[in-house]
Amino acid sequence: MSDNALLNDILRVGFSRSDYNTVVDPVIPDPKEVDHFFEVQHCVDILLNERLISRENWYPEQIGYFMDLASFVNEHRNLYKISRAVNQAKKNIPLNQYRNNAVIQAYLQYKVADGPNQVTVESQVRALATAMRARNTQWGKLTKGVGQSLCTAMGW
Repeated sequence: MSDNALLNDILRVGFSRSDYNTVVDPVIPDPKEVDHFFEVQHCVDILLNERLISRENWYPEQIGYFMDLASFVNEHRNLYKISRAVNQAKKNIPLNQYRNNAVIQAYLQYKVADGPNQVTVESQVRALATAMRARNTQWGKLTKGVGQSLCTAMGW
């Protein structure tokens, strides 16, 4: 198994297919899939390509760093039930193109239920990435670094 695949699996720890946001506007056609707005693979790429961990020797890193990051990657604010077609197309969009990509920009404007109110996907994922960037805990160094890169990529 490649390092990318292994890290992808590690960051999916705690992922629950039943803990997602339901898009209420627009109406999403079937079939639907649960999507990580910030793709797990993008987070792995940030870890490796931005040298947050050593590509050659990341095994000695304490598991707590990865678990902290996984708790954000799999959080409710990053999970949305969207159409299979959009989800499959989105997987091929590099993170550095998110800011200007029409599919991503439309997705950011989707509305989800937040109690009695509706909020945009953008408001939720921006709050998530900002919280990640501000993470300052014993186990938060990877979360903070990935959050910074996500905010930069999105222009926040």
